[in-house]
Amino acid sequence: MNILKSLRHCTSLQRTRIERNKFVGNQAEDFGIYPNSDYIDLSYNEFYGELPSNWSNFKKLTSLKISGSNITGKITTELGEVFQLQRLDLSSNQLFGGIPRSLGNLTLMLELKLNENKLSGNIPLEIGKFSRLAKLSLSTNDLTGKIPEQLRDCMQLGDLNLSQKKLRGSIPSQLGFIPTLETVDLSNNMLIGKIPEQFGWLPSIEKMNLSHNKISRTIPSSFDQCFSLISTYMSYNQLEGPLPNIPEFQKASFGALRNNKTLCVAAMIFLIMTVVGIFFRLNSCKRIMENKPSGPSGSVQNLLSISSFDGKMAYQNIIEATDYLSPNHCIGHGGHESVYKAELPDGKTVAVKKIHAIRKCHSRHSFLAYEFLEGGSLYNMLETDEKALKLPWSKRVNIVKDVANGLCYMHHDFSHPMVHRDISSKNVSLDSQENVHISDFGTARFLSLDSSNLTAFVGTHGYAPPKYACLMEVTAKSDVYSFGVLALEVMVGKHPAGDLSSIFFESSSSSSSSSSSLPLTIPRRMFLSKDILIQRLSTPTTKVEDEVTRISKIALSCLQHRPQSRPTMQEISKELASKRGIAFQVWIF
Repeated sequence: MNILKSLRHCTSLQRTRIERNKFVGNQAEDFGIYPNSDYIDLSYNEFYGELPSNWSNFKKLTSLKISGSNITGKITTELGEVFQLQRLDLSSNQLFGGIPRSLGNLTLMLELKLNENKLSGNIPLEIGKFSRLAKLSLSTNDLTGKIPEQLRDCMQLGDLNLSQKKLRGSIPSQLGFIPTLETVDLSNNMLIGKIPEQFGWLPSIEKMNLSHNKISRTIPSSFDQCFSLISTYMSYNQLEGPLPNIPEFQKASFGALRNNKTLCVAAMIFLIMTVVGIFFRLNSCKRIMENKPSGPSGSVQNLLSISSFDGKMAYQNIIEATDYLSPNHCIGHGGHESVYKAELPDGKTVAVKKIHAIRKCHSRHSFLAYEFLEGGSLYNMLETDEKALKLPWSKRVNIVKDVANGLCYMHHDFSHPMVHRDISSKNVSLDSQENVHISDFGTARFLSLDSSNLTAFVGTHGYAPPKYACLMEVTAKSDVYSFGVLALEVMVGKHPAGDLSSIFFESSSSSSSSSSSLPLTIPRRMFLSKDILIQRLSTPTTKVEDEVTRISKIALSCLQHRPQSRPTMQEISKELASKRGIAFQVWIF
């Protein structure tokens, strides 16, 4: 069936949708110029011929789709002049030649599909200009060269398909910095080197296909916490070593991992990551470092011990203990989880965090089980006057010291330093004996000693250091800043909302102290407004007042703009344990 010839002269045409028919003809001859058109879809017909070169006249065009036809020739450079174009789909044709660099002018591009053609040459670096791009498919072509690092600038990319036959080089670690990335297909290429550690940090990744390449070494340990991953294929590579301790790898089919060097399941499968989370108690840092027993509360840890862990039974016990996740047992909500109180058959009470399913069709849930802390979070304790009165000055001082000791242990006493990345009053809790616990290690990361620690931003606004972009470098100094905010919150009685510069500022005539007991440079004079002092509590004793002043000074030193100027948690912990004063002043007025 031929298209109506009169259509060529219909210059007022605004939308053309004739996809999935049996129209035949030379599309370059049968269609004209439509300056008012904003949408054209000629896909899955039997058009042939080459693409026209008059695209600069299509001033309003936002979508152009001519896929599944017999279009030949090259992609014309004039397409780069359709500045309003947001969706370009020329897939499944017979196009050849290179991808024009002029397409980089289409900065509004949301979807680019050029797959299943005969395109050759390198992927143009200008593709990084597509800052709004959500979908990119260049698969099944004859493209060569490397995967451009500039793709990291496509910060809204969700679906990336570069499955080819000839792409070479290593996988750019920059791809691991795209926070919205859900699907990655780099299969059937000649890629070498290792899988970037940053891939395990992708917060939204669901499907990853790296099969049929020459990728070597071990799968990065960062994948141990890649809980969003639901489909992975890494077969026909040269990978070796243990599989990551997440269900997607531990339960992967043989076909998804076959034909590798020496991939193997870890000797101890960490099923706790599927049903019961890591129980991580840092309140007892002093006892841990002194190798003293943790007391009766350690029984919960024994209950969740992997040596006797039965995942199916634990799952069923949790479901029954919460009356099938009844709202009556829910004690809190978060952006990605709900928390329930569960009394297990053995008499132990735990807090169970149900991770919200990635897809609604999942019939089972993933749980993290923690020790149930009757005292609740520090946030709740500071929320009302009645509760706040239960935290006199002496207890507040001890809370700050315990948090400092816990972070010091994480940063400096582990064989591999760990950063929490989300220190806040909601993640500090008290048990029935008012012992302090740092909780919620879902965002925690081990620091890599031999590579970059860049990752997507996580944390709680108001506690994270200022001017953090979507991507940030993970350092212990980010925890130090958050600790400073928390310490002020405990002393002030509420979160110092808004810009912290409204609470304190440096004197214009201030100078750095060379005699400071903290090794790092800190302001000589800093000012606190009397408006932030706690009004709910009585005046502290002289001894406690000294501790409050000490903590206030340290908190301010943690909030300095330059991370290098902040003290370490080890220095802070030692300073809080010492009886000497800090050689700079805090003025209260």
